[in-house]
Amino acid sequence: MAALGAAGLTDLGPEDSSAMAQIVDALDEGAVRAIAHRLATANGQA
Repeated sequence: MAALGAAGLTDLGPEDSSAMAQIVDALDEGAVRAIAHRLATANGQA
């Protein structure tokens, strides 16, 4: 969720948390970290 905030998405709701939990559960840690990094980079935070 922090990566979404870093990407500029601040109006997140419970359904967003649920979707992110499902993504995190389905992927390995390296993939989740890569996605988080790319989201942060997309907004110039990294």
